Amino acid sequence: MRARPGRRLGPLTLVLGVVCLASLTAAGLAWGKSIDDPPLATQKAPAPAVAAPDNSVADPQAPTAPTQSDDTASSDDTATDVTSNVASGSVSLVNETWRCSSQVNMDSVSVTMTSGNKVAIVLTSGCTGTIKSVHVVTSASDGIHVNMGAHDVTVGGGSIVCNGHAPGAHQDGVQVMAGSNVTLSKLTINCPTANNADLYVNWSGSKNTTQPVNIMCTGCYLYGTQSSSAFVGAHSSQSGLKNSTICPSRYFTYRKNSTSTVDVSNTYPKSC
Repeated sequence: MRARPGRRLGPLTLVLGVVCLASLTAAGLAWGKSIDDPPLATQKAPAPAVAAPDNSVADPQAPTAPTQSDDTASSDDTATDVTSNVASGSVSLVNETWRCSSQVNMDSVSVTMTSGNKVAIVLTSGCTGTIKSVHVVTSASDGIHVNMGAHDVTVGGGSIVCNGHAPGAHQDGVQVMAGSNVTLSKLTINCPTANNADLYVNWSGSKNTTQPVNIMCTGCYLYGTQSSSAFVGAHSSQSGLKNSTICPSRYFTYRKNSTSTVDVSNTYPKSC
């Protein structure tokens, strides 16, 4: 009896099925790898190796070499400025007051006053130093004023001449109402028109001022006035004249109202 064709194909079918299954399995594995592994462009680069510490970097706690301070330059600048601010040379003015309010080292100060009621020379707050010579000729008011804040000033010589004064002026050759340590040396004061004194030293009583201290006229020559040649008031300290010539005036030669008035080795001629 002849066998059926379908039975003869059974083993072949089995072989084909095994082959197909193997092919599908291989293809599936390949497809799965392509899903699990990202493209090379998206993969992370390996972390760079950590560099060894650089031992050459400076320790912030370690000392460093000192640098030049700006203080040196500042000190030099300050010294230069102080020097440049010292007034020096000579001044000659007409009908204009010369004021000293800083450090000075003047050769001479000359002032001529012919009108008005203005003081020729004013030494005021901040004035200190040396004026080698003063020359004042006035028919206006006082020759020199010494005010509060003037200190450690030396006038080396010269003259003050008064040949008149403005109406109502209370004229002195030198009027000192404050200040300290002012020396007038070898100064000639010739003020016959003065209605007060050649040299007047007494506190003004003004607010925020103090009495004059250590105001000295040394080797001076004082001529007579309409009142006193020299007056040192009660509101002054250690002030007066030494080694000077004091001529008689209309009322007083040397009027001393302070217990500390200086009157040392002075000459009092009967007339001058």
